[in-house]
Amino acid sequence: MAKRNILIVDDEQIMRDSIQEALVSNGYNTTVAEDGSQAKKILQGSTFDIVISDIKMPGLTGLELLKYIKEVSSETLVILMTAFGTITSAIEAMKEGAFDYLTKPFSIDALDVVLGKAWTHLDIVLENRYLKNTLEEKFGLHNFIGEHPKMKEVFEMIHKVANSKATVLVRGESGTGKELVARAIHYMSPRKNRPFIKVNCAALSSGLLESELFGHEKGSFTGAYTKKIGRFEIAD
Repeated sequence: MAKRNILIVDDEQIMRDSIQEALVSNGYNTTVAEDGSQAKKILQGSTFDIVISDIKMPGLTGLELLKYIKEVSSETLVILMTAFGTITSAIEAMKEGAFDYLTKPFSIDALDVVLGKAWTHLDIVLENRYLKNTLEEKFGLHNFIGEHPKMKEVFEMIHKVANSKATVLVRGESGTGKELVARAIHYMSPRKNRPFIKVNCAALSSGLLESELFGHEKGSFTGAYTKKIGRFEIAD
């Protein structure tokens, strides 16, 4: 596995050096910046998995650096360090998108715990991206086989409707690939990162179908022990 890249930002040299020494001994690639402005310049030429930054610094503060990072590298995780007296700033930072924060002084073990959570988060993000790419490969148009002019008309129609908000009805006999077309439209559309919701209406009774599509409130009928969100609302 490639080494993880971490940027350490703190105006106190002792803090920078101690964190860097601990991280290097654990096999991380580290870069240090003595303030937010220097960190911003470094970020303009390099990418990092994680940025560990103090909140209170002269010039560009940790909160301002956080906002900049979210604009230029949204997948980079930011862990902020704060003195006990500025804990309110740390909570504000979490609202702005910081992954976590550490209250000074903290132990290396405490830092390791936070980093462990960060790596788990990053691994999940990478796995989700892989799965999404796999779905796009599976349901993209390149999986359709056909040179007939009628098939080409279908491909052109998929391209046309994928970027629209129009309701689309896909018709065809059993086994002709209606769901494959529907998935292709979804995965070629701006909504490809949202759920693709399917319902086999023929397998549901009229009563169940209404509840499945529109949902129901708790207690709205006998047996409705909990609130159920309908498929239309889930699909938004």
